[in-house]
Amino acid sequence: MLKTLLSLRRTMAIIIVFGLGPVVHAADAGEVSGPAKILEGYGKTQWGQTSEQVIETVGAMDRQEESEHRVNCYKKEKEGPITETRYEFIDDQLHRVKVTYELPDRPETGQDTEGLEIITEIVKKKYAGNDEIKGMLGAARIYIRVDAGNDGRIYITYENAKAAIAATKAIEERKRLEQLEAARERQRSPRYKKIRGLDLGEDI
Repeated sequence: MLKTLLSLRRTMAIIIVFGLGPVVHAADAGEVSGPAKILEGYGKTQWGQTSEQVIETVGAMDRQEESEHRVNCYKKEKEGPITETRYEFIDDQLHRVKVTYELPDRPETGQDTEGLEIITEIVKKKYAGNDEIKGMLGAARIYIRVDAGNDGRIYITYENAKAAIAATKAIEERKRLEQLEAARERQRSPRYKKIRGLDLGEDI
């Protein structure tokens, strides 16, 4: 699972924060602001929120069931260079946000390499220009990456690996308990008891 979370797609991508710098624990303060806000969540959302909670916060969105335990919610943005924000959930817990940018004078086809460089500079300055912030993000396993698509768009992805791993482990634990209960139920059935009562161990 972790390898999947951290794998790189075959596109122009730059990982801005990858657990770099010394580990520094956040101060026991009140509200978190500035670059450290991403430790709690993206924008007005918080990591680990359900899709319903996120929709209540950001408004109506298109919903797509990717698989049994994975849901993506898309919000089309009306103004500014951000055209879409995608919120991704595992076991209905927010763990990743992908923001799409269409910058002025971008190429209609191919990669916006200049736009990628500019956005990367901005993100690096905000999140990787301070050792304390960098250490906090590394300790929290918050990963930020900038991608250039082949359609002139720029993507910034914010991911909380801890939230994703915790949600995946919760799914696996539920499945384990369900399988255990199914096995116990089978052993309680009259037919199971009747067959086991034949004492077939000697003959098999």
